[in-house]
Amino acid sequence: MYQPELELGMKTFTISLDKDQYSVGQTVNGNLSVKINKTIQLRDLIFLVRGTESVKFYIAMGHHSIKYSNSDCFFKQDLTPFMITAGARIKKDKKLEIPVHIQNIPFNFVIPNDVLESYNGKRVGMTYEIILRADRSWRRDVDEKLEFCVISGHNLGSVHNQGLIEEEMTQSGVYANMCLERNTFSPGETLKGTLTIENFGGKEIRKATLNLQGIESGIGISEEKIGLINRKNEEREISKIIETYSKDIEFNNDGTTAFEFATPAKAKKSYKGKFTEYFWTLGVKMDIKLEPDLYIRTRLICG
Repeated sequence: MYQPELELGMKTFTISLDKDQYSVGQTVNGNLSVKINKTIQLRDLIFLVRGTESVKFYIAMGHHSIKYSNSDCFFKQDLTPFMITAGARIKKDKKLEIPVHIQNIPFNFVIPNDVLESYNGKRVGMTYEIILRADRSWRRDVDEKLEFCVISGHNLGSVHNQGLIEEEMTQSGVYANMCLERNTFSPGETLKGTLTIENFGGKEIRKATLNLQGIESGIGISEEKIGLINRKNEEREISKIIETYSKDIEFNNDGTTAFEFATPAKAKKSYKGKFTEYFWTLGVKMDIKLEPDLYIRTRLICG
């Protein structure tokens, strides 16, 4: 049974689950262990499961750092009825009374089919947790939390499969065109495409490199004001490269060459939430002697 390590001393309440990872559509079975030696009463009780999308990052401004954050609770279910079923009672003053004989409160819930996978990124996250909070008169308040992982076979949401895609650019007398069969791939799948070069400037192209990158992105809102500059409610988007895979490829200095790129078997699946997303790009960087690199790339979805 999945259960976090207990802190020193006896805890009144301990949340546990039958395992630590679930697929969408599965039923989660858990238990709330109660260790009391007399009947207790709880005020302002919160016992629920929720899924939350969040983003948090800091932007330097002079000698200060401004915090940007955002969150959205996309899944929530009240678990309090399971306490009533186990024998707890709601008093007239709305306090919840737990009799001394109650030692275990089993509960369960179903993970919806349309939620996104768990993700713990650098600045963004998709978190699932069970929360128990309550006030206790003349005692330490209850504040317990247990996270669990959700995996999904479909994180693409409303993203459209575009089929054949092309990107092109002309720079320093060199034209380059990258063509891919489609804009989606599965982890471990081999991407196939072509690179077309028209070197009408007669430049020396020394190398062509494919770069596959996984990128997380999020939109945060500032709640701060610094001096006379009011940054409150300012919206800011930030992106960070999380994964990078590179491969040098053969190329025709003035023609078309086919290429293949084996994607990693453990590539993070793309997702698009309300404020955050994870996506991939595939690009070709061409090293041109005595000229800036020519770089073209296109956006991909891993699912």
